[in-house]
Amino acid sequence: MLRRARAALCRGERVVLDASWSSARHRQAVADLAADVCADLVELHCVTTPEVAAARIARRLAAGPDPSEATVAIHRAMAARADPWPSATVVRTAVSVAEALQTVLNRLD
Repeated sequence: MLRRARAALCRGERVVLDASWSSARHRQAVADLAADVCADLVELHCVTTPEVAAARIARRLAAGPDPSEATVAIHRAMAARADPWPSATVVRTAVSVAEALQTVLNRLD
C-alpha cells in the first residue's frame, strides 16, 4: 500500500490510506513517506463503541461475502493491543454521518 501511495503522491495525486493503523510502527512508516515526498499528512482515527462495532460487523457478515476478515473477536483483539495514537484527530462514528464529516472537515481547515 505504501509503495502505491508513494507512486501516486509523486504523480501529484492525493491518497487515502484506509487501514486500522493500530501499530505505531506502521503509522511512522506513513509519516516518513509523507515527509519524504513533502506531502501533508492528516491522521484520522475513526472510533465507536464496542457495541456499535459489534453490530456493524454482524450486519456486514450477515449481508454475505465480504473482503474484510474482521470479526467481533478480531476487533476486540486489535483494540486491546492498539498503540496510543495521540497525533490523530478522533472521528466518532456512532454519530450521524454529517457530524462525523464535520469533524473531518474541521481538521482539514
